[in-house]
Amino acid sequence: MCAIDQLLRSTLVIVAHPDDESIGCGALLQRMSGPAVFVCTDGAPALERVWRHKGYHTREDYARRRASEFHAALGIAGVRDQYVMTGVPDQQLHRYLQQAATCIEQCANKNRPEAILTHAYEGGHPDHDSCAFLAYQIGQRLSVPVWEMPFYHQTSTTSPLIYQQFLQTSQNEVSLSASPAEMYRKECMLRRHETQANVISEFDKTRELMRPQPSYDFTVSPNPALHGFAVCSDIAIADVLESFHLAVQAANR
Repeated sequence: MCAIDQLLRSTLVIVAHPDDESIGCGALLQRMSGPAVFVCTDGAPALERVWRHKGYHTREDYARRRASEFHAALGIAGVRDQYVMTGVPDQQLHRYLQQAATCIEQCANKNRPEAILTHAYEGGHPDHDSCAFLAYQIGQRLSVPVWEMPFYHQTSTTSPLIYQQFLQTSQNEVSLSASPAEMYRKECMLRRHETQANVISEFDKTRELMRPQPSYDFTVSPNPALHGFAVCSDIAIADVLESFHLAVQAANR
């Protein structure tokens, strides 16, 4: 476990949606001595039919339910510092990068993290890749190491989703082996995310994989085989990369 020692102290976990923290690092969170979890969207899509189908009258109602599930799950893991950005819809984080960066930096200034853990840059979901970009920027400013965890990607537009494997493998990947007690609590955490039960069922709850974030070029697509994202194919990867470019320009002014 010495390979991930730097994640076991005051780590800032930056994820896209309420439930990503439980899926990606629900067991690891239990080992951290001073974790803070920052969720960059409220998890409710702007598309009305999604939350209407789930029985909610407004997008805000659905967002509040997802936040409630998130706080309940992190309570099981013993995480006190919990943050959810409100008003940022699912799939739209790339349009709110400056706002998110400001809020994450305020969180980081309060918690003084010694490391950051976030999503891999893999072309799976625009919000995941936006978190990877934001974590890289914050890590550079604070001079703290950034780690990443994979969620899903495709090898082509017609291939099935590949879950919890890095798009490009390396020699410095660490797979966490959870104890029975940690696994039990993680299962309890996952059950709290009732609205996401179908999504969560696609993941291997026993698998938590992470590695130091490579030196990505965020002006280049992480997955040239795709024009759109694996689960949001109507959003062009090129448009999200342009948002990254504009965010860097704004930060350098």
